[in-house]
Amino acid sequence: MSRRMQHVLALLDRNTGIGPANEFLGRGIRSFAFKSHRIYYEIDNGDVIVARILHKAQDVADKLDP
Repeated sequence: MSRRMQHVLALLDRNTGIGPANEFLGRGIRSFAFKSHRIYYEIDNGDVIVARILHKAQDVADKLDP
């Protein structure tokens, strides 16, 4: 994992509500754009749980089960 990606994940950990909610993907799923990728995550008891990191060209609905 790149140092920049580690920095972004640490940013999400400190600011859990920074990404917009994506309710169409499932309750509590949020996303955050990073370069050509999007990080899909949820918060569980204050912890950031990364569901997927996908390239922006990938079909997210196909990769995440609501």
